[in-house]
Amino acid sequence: MEHTITPYILLAKNLDNLVAKFRMQAKNLFCQAGQIQADRVDYTTKLHQQEVKAIAKTEKCKEEEEE
Repeated sequence: MEHTITPYILLAKNLDNLVAKFRMQAKNLFCQAGQIQADRVDYTTKLHQQEVKAIAKTEKCKEEEEE
């Protein structure tokens, strides 16, 4: 009976190791996705700031032309 239980114990340990590796990889992917999202937000914010500056310059130039 002991010989049949040992393979199941080893199989269970292997399965636990695989699950742990999967969880670690999933965690890493979620962290990478979070960083990508943060980078995208930063880029979008910077782009918006540049657009605001460009609009302000355009309006200033129009005002100067009208004077």
